[in-house]
Amino acid sequence: MPTIAAASRESETSDCRQVQDTNGDGVVDQNDSCVPIGGFLNGIRPVNLALPLIQAAQAGRQYTSPYSLPGVVSQPGGGNEAASDFVWLDTSTSTSQKCDWTDNTISSYPADPLCIASGFSYSGMTNGEVLVEYWYKDGQKVAEYSYAWEWDEQGLFGTYLPNEGNPLPGGAYRVEIFAGEALKLIGASPEVTVGGGGTTEQPTQPSGDTITLYGIVYDASTNNPISGAYVFILAPGVTYEQWRNENFAEKYINTYLQTGADGSYAITGIPRNTQFTVVYSAQGYYDSFADNLIAGADDPALNELNVGLTK
Repeated sequence: MPTIAAASRESETSDCRQVQDTNGDGVVDQNDSCVPIGGFLNGIRPVNLALPLIQAAQAGRQYTSPYSLPGVVSQPGGGNEAASDFVWLDTSTSTSQKCDWTDNTISSYPADPLCIASGFSYSGMTNGEVLVEYWYKDGQKVAEYSYAWEWDEQGLFGTYLPNEGNPLPGGAYRVEIFAGEALKLIGASPEVTVGGGGTTEQPTQPSGDTITLYGIVYDASTNNPISGAYVFILAPGVTYEQWRNENFAEKYINTYLQTGADGSYAITGIPRNTQFTVVYSAQGYYDSFADNLIAGADDPALNELNVGLTK
């Protein structure tokens, strides 16, 4: 349809529209310069460009565009979409401006995370079809996001639930994924708990003459887990003060490890009836320690010790 506007040559431009590819990117959109309309037949397009829409309307069918633009829903989907193998991902490095996650999987989140993230495998997707996420907390829907798919037919994908830069409240969260013209449910995550400073599965039961020390190392002010914190077991009879006075010499360390992404640790093989000192250390925090610990014959084989470090 040609466009006209009632305006004389002497009047100001009455309308201005993007009708030409002025920047040469192959697309006529808002990034092009507008062309003034001033009382003349401005542009004519061949009717065959509209013919597929007319034929679809005459046949009572929905028109499907042959063009797929990033961010624009243009395809109905093939009907074979699937999402599976959901995991929850560590988001401890996130900031109030950006949700960031790693490949490390976790079983729960500590209190007040800035966001949570889920990863999953997908197949049967079509670029240009719609995908919708429903997020739930304690069984109630708290967020919904939709967008045009543009990551090809199959692969791995990660998505997240933000809270406008504020910490997420505690509770049980899950996400459901829908896709295609009919918005078919194609997959759902298991629930994950937010709050409580994180949880750790009990390690394997040690042998009778040794014990295991395990737990979470976390920030005492935020309750967020501390990834990469050191846990040291010192040689029998060596106290933290003696170790510090010796400039933290390696010869006084019996064993050590670093915490995982969720702040968890587990040190096995600590002998019974033998004194030992445990030290917790992380960059930017004061050390925490306990001197001259000893596990007797009647003490449990698994001993949980969660430690909050202060700055």
